[in-house]
Amino acid sequence: MIAGIPAARAADEAAKPLAVYREEEPAVMRRQFFTPESPYHALRSAFVRERPVPAGLLART
Repeated sequence: MIAGIPAARAADEAAKPLAVYREEEPAVMRRQFFTPESPYHALRSAFVRERPVPAGLLART
């Protein structure tokens, strides 16, 4: 199992290099954190305050 990890990693890198993920991730984070309709803030608030997640928010993530 462990012996196959380098080959699997090489295949993943060939399909989509890490550099591409590094370029895409900031845009995804920006959308999640700064878009008003993003459920991030309500979900985080529920988690921090140990309250139930508002209905319908988990379906949108």
